[in-house]
Amino acid sequence: MGGKLYGTTVAGGPRYYYCSPYTSCGTVFSVTLGGSEKVLHIFDTRGDGHNPVSGLIDAGGTLYGTTSGGGSAACYGGYYGLCGTVFSITPSGAEKLLHGFSGLPDGEHPIAGLVDVQRTL
Repeated sequence: MGGKLYGTTVAGGPRYYYCSPYTSCGTVFSVTLGGSEKVLHIFDTRGDGHNPVSGLIDAGGTLYGTTSGGGSAACYGGYYGLCGTVFSITPSGAEKLLHGFSGLPDGEHPIAGLVDVQRTL
């Protein structure tokens, strides 16, 4: 997209106690083909999730991904108490929470990426 590559880190950014005592919550970044990197978003778990394990997809110029923890929905049990999210982010870094998993009945801690399925009839 525009001569840049986009990805996630499972940790990185400032440390927040509620992500892990040893690591931080993760980031979304861009890197040019020449190697210049820019952090677009730093996850902080409370409202937007933490620890994105999978990569991003591009759907119509907006990037989409998942975080394995955090979010705004209460999750049953577990160390963090939050079950993960689906989010969108623009190439300029505007991030939006699309869904917070709640454990039962909709699942928890997604580690797989998303798929953009376009259907033509």
